[in-house]
Amino acid sequence: MIRLQKALKGPALEVVRSRLLLPEVGPQVIATLRSRYGRPEHLISALIGNVRRMPAPCREKHDTGVAFGEAVRSMEDHMQAAGLRAHLTNPLLLQEIVERFQTSEQYSCARNQAFKRESCGSY
Repeated sequence: MIRLQKALKGPALEVVRSRLLLPEVGPQVIATLRSRYGRPEHLISALIGNVRRMPAPCREKHDTGVAFGEAVRSMEDHMQAAGLRAHLTNPLLLQEIVERFQTSEQYSCARNQAFKRESCGSY
């Protein structure tokens, strides 16, 4: 409970301040904070936006492929952690990500069982 008291600031602290004195209500405090501030869809939306704004991976510039792969992996990890699995199988999102690759890389993905991690970044 002490860690929670130290971590909270501003409006989040004000919402639960009166309940922070009793350790046995810790789960209720966390549930209150999660229901009020836990909006994973906003985080997922921001991560998708990050991937969309990134430069397309380029075979000649290895760092663009690495950065793109890390951004996609982060997006995927957050989707799984938030339990928003429908995004992981969203055909429009998958198509948008694959289209960012050069045509030769897209064919490579198709040959290797469509979107398999080892051959196509995170998808």
